[in-house]
Amino acid sequence: MLSVRSDTVSEHLSDYLDSVSNGETIVISRESKPDVALITLSSLQDMRSRIQDMEKQIKNYQYLAEIEKAFKELEAGHFQVHDLIED
Repeated sequence: MLSVRSDTVSEHLSDYLDSVSNGETIVISRESKPDVALITLSSLQDMRSRIQDMEKQIKNYQYLAEIEKAFKELEAGHFQVHDLIED
């Protein structure tokens, strides 16, 4: 990871873009503004994909936790039996 000031990037943009294309991440510091990063589009897409995968894993975990809770309630005798209504 390489950190540079914004004025340096504007002077040597082509060189920094080549560095990013070769796998480098460039952090650009700006006065009185948040820092930004230059990464390849494929890196951004990979990060988004990983986030989506993690979100799915969290949802699966939450779903399994609900199932586990239901089984514990069933084992503890907290359930009701109902007859089916037939036409």
